Amino acid sequence: MKRSCIAMMLLALFILTGCHSAVSANPNDYVGEYVFKQNSGDLEAYPTFLILKKDDTAVEITFSRDTGQVTTTEKKWNFSSRNGEFIGIGNFSHPVEGSPSHIRLGINDDLGQYYEKVR
Repeated sequence: MKRSCIAMMLLALFILTGCHSAVSANPNDYVGEYVFKQNSGDLEAYPTFLILKKDDTAVEITFSRDTGQVTTTEKKWNFSSRNGEFIGIGNFSHPVEGSPSHIRLGINDDLGQYYEKVR
């Protein structure tokens, strides 16, 4: 009886901790290139590409489908692990989702918008 109670408690603990696991606690693991993806919503609302650099600079590259113009902006980025993992870019905070080999930075869950790390 004791053994089954302990097994049930361990199973519950694994389930609860499995609901939220850190992709990585190392900010350097987030350095790289990201592509904007979405299921619905305004295509022009967010930069098309995002590059997070080691010097804490984020480069946002926006491609306008209407005009063909490409614009770039630079902002500071940071990693926070308070109450979950987040990447802050400028004044916007992106929740980190996924696994170490498949990182997503959330934008809007309702519209399925996120940045996905490609390298």
